[in-house]
Amino acid sequence: MTEQKKYEIAYLISPAVAEGEVLVVSGKLAKIIEEGDGLVRHQETPAKQRLSYPIKKEQNAYFGWITFSAPPENVGNIEKNAKGVEN
Repeated sequence: MTEQKKYEIAYLISPAVAEGEVLVVSGKLAKIIEEGDGLVRHQETPAKQRLSYPIKKEQNAYFGWITFSAPPENVGNIEKNAKGVEN
């Protein structure tokens, strides 16, 4: 078994996602990490914040982050599976 390294993912969730669904999206990210043999160490609840500059014409987004450990060879897969998790 490969030694696990520590990682952190900071992410934005579109303000178009209903407030009640934000935790569901955050939970999906944690599940993707765990399915990639990762261990979630800390998960910050996403909070709505004003962005420094617009992203896809949006001024606000939910910002959250997760720290975790995982085998380095699995991180690429975790990243690929995490893209578009809102959909």
